[in-house]
Amino acid sequence: MVYLIDTNILLRFVDRTHPLHPIIRTAIRKLRRDGHTLQITVQNCVEFWNVATRPATKNGFGLTPTNALALRVDALALRVDALALRVDALALQVDALALQVDALALRVDALALQVTDLEDLCIHRSSLINR
Repeated sequence: MVYLIDTNILLRFVDRTHPLHPIIRTAIRKLRRDGHTLQITVQNCVEFWNVATRPATKNGFGLTPTNALALRVDALALRVDALALRVDALALQVDALALQVDALALRVDALALQVTDLEDLCIHRSSLINR
């Protein structure tokens, strides 16, 4: 089963001084040991970064960006598969382009019909004039 990990779980996991750290660490280990997939989203990364770099006086960790990078969530093996996200985005773009190509093909077909109609009309008029 795939589990989406909440940002608060990530934050408690890296904060070894938090009272919930041991419980969360145990839960994550059990889920992974049982073969479950743990996923995060881009939103988790943004929220994690905001808390990690926010001053401690404002309910953050108060870390410098360099120190926050040291807490990278990928150390938990909960990485966002950026490549898969890019592939999905590219697939959506390809689908959109395919729709545009289909629309253009329909326009070309419609123009071809109009040209054929005009040719037929010209032939018909020509035959009327030549009578």
